[in-house]
Amino acid sequence: MTPSSGQPVSLDDLVTLNDEIIALAEAGVPLEFGLSQLGSDLSGSLAMISSSLAAHLIRGENLADAIAAERDRGSLPEIYSAVVQAGLKAGRLPAALEALTEYATTLSELRQQIVQALIYPLLVIAFAFALFVVLVLQVSAYFQTTFGVLQVPLGSRSNCWR
Repeated sequence: MTPSSGQPVSLDDLVTLNDEIIALAEAGVPLEFGLSQLGSDLSGSLAMISSSLAAHLIRGENLADAIAAERDRGSLPEIYSAVVQAGLKAGRLPAALEALTEYATTLSELRQQIVQALIYPLLVIAFAFALFVVLVLQVSAYFQTTFGVLQVPLGSRSNCWR
């Protein structure tokens, strides 16, 4: 099963794919078998990418070429392909992928912290705006009452200020 469109993988899916490839490489399990199983066990873009990688490997391509093909389709980021190629050339693919996983996890946590940090100021701004609207409505009601008591016509210019 190959994906029909190259949708980019999410950061969490990339970490999951990394963890799976690391586990398969360390266990000595053929990547094509493990990635094929991962593709059948999951759904979404990660399942399609892992199934596509497995199909490339089954056809006899190496992992770097399979990942480069997915990169060219837009499914995987360019940096991922570069890290895999460097890890394969150095003979330390699991270590390279673990470093990338650590980086991606840190980035994901940082994004969550930024979103959480923005929630409070946005709530304060929304509350301040609501208070401002209430204040304007209250003041306008007092002005209408005052103009009514003083018998000042609303919406027209009065000669009393000249």
